[in-house]
Amino acid sequence: MFSSPLPVNKCAFVTCWLPAEPARIALMHRIDQCDNITTFDITIQKSKNKMNIMVQQVGIFRLPKKHIFTEYRTIAGFGKQMLLIAFDRELKLYSLNGTELNTFQDHMKMITSIWVDPFRVVTSSLDLSLRVYTWKNDNKTSSLISRYHLVGGSHRWSRGFTNVACDDASIVGVVAGMDQIDILRAYSFDL
Repeated sequence: MFSSPLPVNKCAFVTCWLPAEPARIALMHRIDQCDNITTFDITIQKSKNKMNIMVQQVGIFRLPKKHIFTEYRTIAGFGKQMLLIAFDRELKLYSLNGTELNTFQDHMKMITSIWVDPFRVVTSSLDLSLRVYTWKNDNKTSSLISRYHLVGGSHRWSRGFTNVACDDASIVGVVAGMDQIDILRAYSFDL
């Protein structure tokens, strides 16, 4: 195994893969007190006796300043050109050049994780709910439509959802218990 540093001066807060490209990553990092998203393609260049990791910047954009003091951030990639970014209670869909495509403010507390697949996006939150969105494809662009609100219990016994995963038939969320014992909540699409 070998590694190579990325050309980012400051540390990255969060990173994600963009799954439709073999090795495309996006990093959220701070430059001059502003959060930025930089996207890189990573390749391996092989020669007779040596292998080099090559990094090419694909895009960079600056996020609005109102998000600088946000306590919690999470990021997920979709396809080759789209990023989903959660800032506290807000979910935003961006293109790689920084165009804001959708904004959702469906949660009452912080979004803790994002699940993305070709059919849907599911967010988990400390408000003890999961939000389900579906992709809408118009010609060459994609957007999200808010579909379902799934509730996960009582704040008397739990602190909220901390993670979510999904497949074709179900959604599973991790609920953080007040007694440090976490539980799984499962939801089925077909009953």
